Amino acid sequence: MKVIKLFKQGLDSKQWKQLTWVLFISLGMVQQTYGQITPEGLQFDSPLDQELHKRIGQADQAFHEKRFSEALTLYKNTLEDRPEDPYVWLRVGTIFYLKDDYSMAEEALQRSIQFAAREVSNQLSEIELSENKLENDPNNETLKLGLEEDNKKLKTILAHKASAEHFLGRSYLKQGKLKAAKRKLESVANQNDQQPLKLRQWQIHWDLARTHIALAKENLGKEWTQADQFNVTEFETALGMSQIAREEFENAIELVFKLEEENFLTRDKKVSLGNLFVAFAGFLHSQGDLAKRFHEQHPNISRIWVNGSEIDLDQLVVQNIQTAATLLDQAEKLDPQEPSIYFARIENLLRSGISPATKRQITQTLEKAEERLNQFPKGLKRHKYQGYFHFTSALIALSENNTETFNSHFESLKALADGLKNPNFSIEIGKEQDADWLETQQIKTQSLLERLLTKLTNQKEKR
Repeated sequence: MKVIKLFKQGLDSKQWKQLTWVLFISLGMVQQTYGQITPEGLQFDSPLDQELHKRIGQADQAFHEKRFSEALTLYKNTLEDRPEDPYVWLRVGTIFYLKDDYSMAEEALQRSIQFAAREVSNQLSEIELSENKLENDPNNETLKLGLEEDNKKLKTILAHKASAEHFLGRSYLKQGKLKAAKRKLESVANQNDQQPLKLRQWQIHWDLARTHIALAKENLGKEWTQADQFNVTEFETALGMSQIAREEFENAIELVFKLEEENFLTRDKKVSLGNLFVAFAGFLHSQGDLAKRFHEQHPNISRIWVNGSEIDLDQLVVQNIQTAATLLDQAEKLDPQEPSIYFARIENLLRSGISPATKRQITQTLEKAEERLNQFPKGLKRHKYQGYFHFTSALIALSENNTETFNSHFESLKALADGLKNPNFSIEIGKEQDADWLETQQIKTQSLLERLLTKLTNQKEKR
């Protein structure tokens, strides 16, 4: 495990404004296609170009405000006049992905990649032509500026293409096309020099970690984190896949520190990165549980060779608990207001073995989690955290053999999950946000709470 270090403070106001403008250009929100930026403003080749630029700006604004249906309509209208625009197809594909329509996302993103590849080829020809002209007239400032603009445009197109490839890999993963997801994500992970892709390389490696976890499940033919019986070969395969997933998590965190060194970490990004640390800790819990269950089933096997290395199973369990504790400390420093960090910390403490000192820590941590939970306004996020609160409280009760308290929290969690099934369920959320997207989030929250219920049931049965 790489050494975890403290993050520096985020960008100051001036730095953030400068970075925002760089990203604004590089993401294509002001596209070179529609004219060149001059001190007097944007110049367009035709009224249609001006109208398309305005329409894309309106669509981008709706997209960032999560009014996805409105944004999708505007992007589709733009495609009627510019059917081969890779940026617009990227946005369309991203919206379908966020709406969980992964087959439509796949189709749109493939088109984005196809049209971007064509534009890359055309742009390289333009650059070659400009370079040849400059060779014959090396002091021509107009040619120099033109070449600089051509290179900027190429970088923008490449960034769009890489973004489309990333979301295509994620769409493959969501559809269970795991080998295709692995190939695509590994390909885009190697494009380290592309901006703004550099700002989310860590997320690509996180997606690769998820892919290898899914491959481990596929090879076992069952949920590897919940498998009760498996032979040595199955276990070696699952543990091998999980070790690769672990390496990808570590790659993601290493990239996070590179961004920190370059002062790219704003407050919002630190919150997202806190979620990465929590996810890594949760993965380590699952991997440790896998090793522990196998060792219990095969007490004569304490060491396993995986990917050319020998792993001591008991030591793996202990080290994972210690590493998870370190990760959660870092997550708390990144985002101390996030309740899920404290719920994850309690799960980690429960794995450490119950002692009077541990019990005190658990009580204090649960109080912190509840305090942060109560600060959240009414909405799906709070609903989800209430579910985690009852889940974690039930786990604590289970560790203390307190059946009555366990049942109380189990029923409270079940009521939260059932409440989301009610067609009359209404919750105060942003009125401007997309209704379809909110419905998707409601279904996801319900699914999460039901998984927590299943996990509690399995834990109780093992007692």
